[in-house]
Amino acid sequence: MQIAVLGYGSRGDIQPALALSDALAQRGHKVRTTVNLNAARDATVAGLVQDDSGKAVADATVSVVGGESGETSATGSFLLKTNAAAGQVVRLHAEKRGYSAVDQDHPAGREPVTIVLRAERPRRTR
Repeated sequence: MQIAVLGYGSRGDIQPALALSDALAQRGHKVRTTVNLNAARDATVAGLVQDDSGKAVADATVSVVGGESGETSATGSFLLKTNAAAGQVVRLHAEKRGYSAVDQDHPAGREPVTIVLRAERPRRTR
């Protein structure tokens, strides 16, 4: 017999559909399984902003495209909500007056990120 199994939701919702598909296949049925996994979109991204000599950059603005923005602490650290699932790559934007702005991609979740801001060179006037 041909059977289609559809699953939708979080991993806890999908797991029973996958178990049912396996059990039916073991009994000789031809099974097609389709799932639409709704991952939680509550991951954060944390890290440090440093200059090119490794010193912390305080009060730099860091933002997640489509998520939160904030300023770094005195130690250069930040923690932001991403509106993304853990492991999903998000784009970070960091800037501070006197430094070149940086866009950097990084996975949301537990792994911290280091963003390096490079000091702008003073422009020579003639």
